[in-house]
Amino acid sequence: MVGQRRANPRAALPQLHESIAAVQHRRVPLRTVAINSEFRSQEPGVRMGMAARSPVIMTVGLVASSWLFGQNPAEKRQVKPEEVVRLWFEHWNALDGSEQATNRLLELYLPGAFHQVGPTERQVGQVWFEGHAAIRKMIDDFAKANTEITFRIQAVTAREKSAEIVHLAEGPWGGVSAAVEYAAAYTTRKDHRRWMYPGAAFFQIQDGKIRGVRLYMARDEMMEVFSR
Repeated sequence: MVGQRRANPRAALPQLHESIAAVQHRRVPLRTVAINSEFRSQEPGVRMGMAARSPVIMTVGLVASSWLFGQNPAEKRQVKPEEVVRLWFEHWNALDGSEQATNRLLELYLPGAFHQVGPTERQVGQVWFEGHAAIRKMIDDFAKANTEITFRIQAVTAREKSAEIVHLAEGPWGGVSAAVEYAAAYTTRKDHRRWMYPGAAFFQIQDGKIRGVRLYMARDEMMEVFSR
C-alpha cells in the first residue's frame, strides 16, 4: 500500500531476548517445586493426594543431592582391611581406662564379633570373648591392670629398607583375613614392672569391621625390661 511503512521484524528481537533471559534466570526453590508437583489420574477431575506425591518429593531430593555432591547417597567409603588392623593397634595403645578410649576400640568390632586370647593366670586353655559386652569387659580389665601400652606391628627389614607387613587373604565368611607379627610391651600398675613379648595376630574382617581377632603371644619368650 502507498504511504504505509513495513514493520521491521528485528525491532522486536531485543524485547524477546530480554523476556527469554528473565525466564532462564528465574530461580524456583526445590521445596516449592516438590510440594507443588502433583500427579493427575487418567480419569478427568481426579487429583492424587499427598501420599501419591511423596515419591516425587523423595526422587527430586535424591537426584538433587546426587547432582550436587557427585555421588550416590547410599555410597559410603569402606575402610580397607589393612587400615582396620592399623587402627586396632592405634586404639589399643591409646587405652587408658577411660570409657572414651574403650568405645573407640570397640567401634572397630561388629556387634557379634569375638576376641580370642591365650591362657591366663586364672584359666587354662584359650579365652573366648563374644559380643560387645564381653569384649568391653576384656578391654576394661586390661586397661585397668596395665599402663604404657605399646603394641606395634613388627617391621621387616631387607636391603636397607623396612616395612610393616600385613598379610591379606580372602576368607570363607565373605571378607578378608589379615595377619601380622607384633611386639607387645606394657607396665603392670600394681608393681610397675614392664614386660615385653612377641606375638602374632589374626583378624577376620567383614564390611570394614572386625568379625573376630585371635591373638597369640609367645609366653616362653616373655621378658622383663629393667633398663628404661
